[in-house]
Amino acid sequence: MIAIIKNGQFTGTQYTNEEFDQFKDFHLDRGELFVEVDSLAIDDESGEVSVEPTQEQLEEAQKNAYIHKSKAEKIKALSSLTVTISTGKTFDANEASRNNMLAAIQASEVVGATQTAWKLADNTIEIVTLDELKEAIALSIQEVGKIIVGEFQE
Repeated sequence: MIAIIKNGQFTGTQYTNEEFDQFKDFHLDRGELFVEVDSLAIDDESGEVSVEPTQEQLEEAQKNAYIHKSKAEKIKALSSLTVTISTGKTFDANEASRNNMLAAIQASEVVGATQTAWKLADNTIEIVTLDELKEAIALSIQEVGKIIVGEFQE
């Protein structure tokens, strides 16, 4: 059974392990922790349900919340990533944009094109060269690496 904890106190919300998967992100986004417990205590007089997580359970819950927050920050950084190349042009560098750059580079090489129209990060359309696209994809891959590797340096 999963119990939801806010400010060190049981909130009264509990789930089976199977149910919790669909609500996990919701509770973590609200700053609530969760602990796995064997049972809940019910006060005979008041009928109140309570849980008193162990210190170890609270520490594990805090660790899980930190990991969730860290992953959410990385996802946000990856989805809004931009890179500026040596000519001063700024490209979107999120996953879809990186895929578009790779496809454009491959297509250009097949048909022998050396430049193409491209929507830059500020939504302007400019002619970019194949070399500019190659530089943008290389920089974007480096930036993605910096964001992901940060996970292992923390």
